[in-house]
Amino acid sequence: LEGTISGDGQGIDVWLGSGDPRQIAALLCTADLTKRDAELKLLLGCTVAEVQAVTNFTNRCAGFKGLLVPRS
Repeated sequence: LEGTISGDGQGIDVWLGSGDPRQIAALLCTADLTKRDAELKLLLGCTVAEVQAVTNFTNRCAGFKGLLVPRS
């Protein structure tokens, strides 16, 4: 995300879904156990299925886990 800085010194990561990119669908709190790093990732314009796909992908990566905070 342009103009932001996350824990790794880069911009905040964003997953863009097929819907309106101005709508925050969820927040994913991630921990990279290999890099000993934690970050937040925004899920913008994502459907329920897309949110689930991102969460599943994140939690299948070795040494990487995510906790989903859905928008209520």
